[in-house]
Amino acid sequence: MSINELFKAGEKYVIDNSPRILSALGVTGTLTTAYLAAKGGMKAAGVIREKHLERELYEKSVEPNSLDNWDKAKLTWKFYIPAVASGAATISCIIAANSIGASRYAALAAAYKLSGKSFDEYKEKVKQTLGEKKEQGVRDDIAQETVDRNPVGSQVIMIGEGDVLFFDRPSARYFKSDMHTVKKAMNDINYRVIQDGSALQSDFFERIDLPATAPSEEVGWDHENKFNLEISSTIGDRDEPCIVIDYQTYPMRNTGYPGFH
Repeated sequence: MSINELFKAGEKYVIDNSPRILSALGVTGTLTTAYLAAKGGMKAAGVIREKHLERELYEKSVEPNSLDNWDKAKLTWKFYIPAVASGAATISCIIAANSIGASRYAALAAAYKLSGKSFDEYKEKVKQTLGEKKEQGVRDDIAQETVDRNPVGSQVIMIGEGDVLFFDRPSARYFKSDMHTVKKAMNDINYRVIQDGSALQSDFFERIDLPATAPSEEVGWDHENKFNLEISSTIGDRDEPCIVIDYQTYPMRNTGYPGFH
């Protein structure tokens, strides 16, 4: 590898990992600032103590600890310059890391929203081209392949009140329920979107007796991204009927829900 290629590789690594690097520098800077402040404080205390002794020695009328704050500042300010400089650099690193992270997240969210919209348009065009029955057949085939790749025996099945096996494709989890409960959960989510402006994916999981996940606490639906299910019928690896649920509109972040970041 030539020096130029090595330089470009290093530059790319720094750019790609800049938030992590800046965060690490921020942590290091915090510790460094504390050390420099303590070191400066020790030097300042020594100078002040010497000044007191000097004044007591040559000015007999001066009482101990007679230096005011202004006198102390004039004597010791230079000892705190390294700590102030380190603190300023640390704050700059933290702000820069947050700014870069926020910018990258905004770009990622915009790209995700655009890809989601394009995928919805693609599915709608497939439905128009093939017709609803053939499009449903394609979805059923895809659902069957998904269930085949995720056998029931390898999953932890959540036992609900229903007696029908369901598979939530987005979270790749099985659960027991019934069609009435699942459709009611969808309607409840859309009602909450209408009433509150948005709803979390965790709200849907709660209504079908599935535990929330870390991602489900961060994403959801709103007025521009309402919730609709796609339902397909399959046969599980135990030769029992299995209903696969997927989302026509996938949950997204920043939907205006109070719990969203």
